[in-house]
Amino acid sequence: MKTVEMHLNDESFEMIKSGIKTMEIRIYDEKRQKINICDEIIFTNKDKKILVKVTQLFIASSFKLLFNKIGGVKAGWKKTDTIGKMVGDMKKIYYKA
Repeated sequence: MKTVEMHLNDESFEMIKSGIKTMEIRIYDEKRQKINICDEIIFTNKDKKILVKVTQLFIASSFKLLFNKIGGVKAGWKKTDTIGKMVGDMKKIYYKA
Protein backbone atom coordinates (compact mmCIF):
# COMPACT_ATOMS: atom_id res chain seq x y z
CA MET A 1 0.00 0.00 0.00
CA LYS A 2 1.19 3.48 -0.83
CA THR A 3 -0.10 7.02 -0.52
CA VAL A 4 -0.13 9.48 -3.41
CA GLU A 5 -1.16 13.11 -3.50
CA MET A 6 -3.41 14.73 -6.09
CA HIS A 7 -4.84 18.20 -6.38
CA LEU A 8 -8.53 18.94 -6.85
CA ASN A 9 -10.45 22.07 -7.77
CA ASP A 10 -12.82 23.56 -5.18
CA GLU A 11 -15.98 21.96 -6.54
CA SER A 12 -14.58 18.43 -6.81
CA PHE A 13 -12.95 18.66 -3.38
CA GLU A 14 -16.22 19.70 -1.73
CA MET A 15 -18.17 16.95 -3.53
CA ILE A 16 -15.71 14.31 -2.31
CA LYS A 17 -15.73 15.76 1.20
CA SER A 18 -19.55 15.66 1.32
CA GLY A 19 -19.75 12.14 -0.16
CA ILE A 20 -21.56 13.19 -3.33
CA LYS A 21 -18.55 12.25 -5.45
CA THR A 22 -17.07 8.82 -4.80
CA MET A 23 -15.12 8.40 -8.05
CA GLU A 24 -12.35 10.50 -9.51
CA ILE A 25 -11.73 10.44 -13.26
CA ARG A 26 -8.14 10.87 -14.43
CA ILE A 27 -6.12 10.08 -17.54
CA TYR A 28 -4.31 6.80 -16.99
CA ASP A 29 -0.87 8.34 -17.35
CA GLU A 30 2.43 7.14 -15.87
CA LYS A 31 1.63 8.50 -12.39
CA ARG A 32 -1.87 6.93 -12.28
CA GLN A 33 -0.61 3.57 -13.56
CA LYS A 34 1.26 3.19 -10.27
CA ILE A 35 -1.96 3.40 -8.24
CA ASN A 36 -3.45 0.12 -7.06
CA ILE A 37 -6.51 -0.99 -5.14
CA CYS A 38 -5.98 -0.40 -1.37
CA ASP A 39 -3.63 2.54 -2.00
CA GLU A 40 -4.51 5.85 -0.41
CA ILE A 41 -4.90 9.19 -2.12
CA ILE A 42 -4.56 12.50 -0.33
CA PHE A 43 -6.63 15.01 -2.28
CA THR A 44 -5.56 18.59 -1.65
CA ASN A 45 -7.26 21.88 -2.34
CA LYS A 46 -5.36 24.94 -1.19
CA ASP A 47 -4.66 24.21 2.49
CA LYS A 48 -7.34 21.50 2.85
CA LYS A 49 -6.71 17.76 2.60
CA ILE A 50 -8.86 14.65 2.54
CA LEU A 51 -7.66 11.04 2.62
CA VAL A 52 -9.44 8.36 0.58
CA LYS A 53 -8.78 4.70 -0.12
CA VAL A 54 -8.80 3.25 -3.65
CA THR A 55 -11.40 0.48 -3.77
CA GLN A 56 -11.78 0.04 -7.53
CA LEU A 57 -10.04 0.99 -10.76
CA PHE A 58 -11.84 1.37 -14.06
CA ILE A 59 -9.58 1.63 -17.09
CA ALA A 60 -10.77 2.50 -20.58
CA SER A 61 -9.13 3.65 -23.79
CA SER A 62 -11.33 6.76 -24.02
CA PHE A 63 -13.54 8.93 -21.82
CA LYS A 64 -16.56 7.89 -23.88
CA LEU A 65 -15.94 4.19 -23.22
CA LEU A 66 -15.32 4.89 -19.55
CA PHE A 67 -18.56 6.83 -19.10
CA ASN A 68 -20.49 4.17 -21.04
CA LYS A 69 -19.12 1.66 -18.52
CA ILE A 70 -19.52 3.55 -15.24
CA GLY A 71 -21.85 6.48 -15.89
CA GLY A 72 -21.03 9.82 -14.31
CA VAL A 73 -23.16 10.31 -11.20
CA LYS A 74 -20.59 8.86 -8.78
CA ALA A 75 -17.99 11.12 -10.42
CA GLY A 76 -20.02 14.28 -9.81
CA TRP A 77 -22.20 14.70 -12.90
CA LYS A 78 -25.96 14.95 -12.79
CA LYS A 79 -28.13 11.97 -13.69
CA THR A 80 -29.46 13.97 -16.65
CA ASP A 81 -26.01 14.82 -18.07
CA THR A 82 -25.22 13.13 -21.36
CA ILE A 83 -22.07 11.17 -22.09
CA GLY A 84 -21.23 13.88 -24.62
CA LYS A 85 -21.33 16.53 -21.89
CA MET A 86 -19.18 14.43 -19.55
CA VAL A 87 -16.61 13.76 -22.28
CA GLY A 88 -16.63 17.44 -23.22
CA ASP A 89 -16.05 18.47 -19.60
CA MET A 90 -13.07 16.12 -19.32
CA LYS A 91 -11.60 17.38 -22.58
CA LYS A 92 -11.76 20.94 -21.23
CA ILE A 93 -9.54 19.85 -18.36
CA TYR A 94 -7.07 17.67 -20.23
CA TYR A 95 -6.90 19.11 -23.71
CA LYS A 96 -6.65 22.86 -23.15
CA ALA A 97 -5.59 24.64 -26.32
